[in-house]
Amino acid sequence: MNEKVKKPVIETKYLNVENTPRYRTIVRFLYIQFEQLKYWVQSDDIYEELKKDNYFNDYTREQCSQDLETLCNWGNLKSIQDTKNFKTIEEYINKKFRYQLTQQTIEIERMLIRLENMEIETFSLEPTLIEKIARGCCKVK
Repeated sequence: MNEKVKKPVIETKYLNVENTPRYRTIVRFLYIQFEQLKYWVQSDDIYEELKKDNYFNDYTREQCSQDLETLCNWGNLKSIQDTKNFKTIEEYINKKFRYQLTQQTIEIERMLIRLENMEIETFSLEPTLIEKIARGCCKVK
C-alpha cells in the first residue's frame, strides 16, 4: 500500500468531533460562498451568517475566531489578514482575517453533498406498489 493510504486525513477531522455542528456550518457556508465565486470571506461575515441560525444564539465572536483558527490548523481553511480600512491602531492590533477553503476541503464538501443527495435518490416507490395503489384507487366508489 501507498504511504499516503496509511496516514490520517486530518482535513476530515471537522466531521466527527465535539464541535462538529459549528465546524460543518462554517465550512458549508464557505463552500456556498466559493460556489458563488466569493473565494475570500471576512470573519465578520461568517459570524453574522452563523448568528442567523437559532443553534448559534449563544455563539460569541471569540468562539467563532477559535473555530476558524482550528479549521485553519486542520488544513480546512487558509487565512490572510484583512489589511483594508484600518481607521485606528486598535483595529490593526485586533487583526481581522479573511478565510478561504482549501482545495481538499472543497472536495470533501462536494463528496458530502453527493452523499446527502444520494440518500434522497434512494427513496423510490417499487413499481408493483404503484400498480397496487392504482388498482386500489379504481375500486373506491
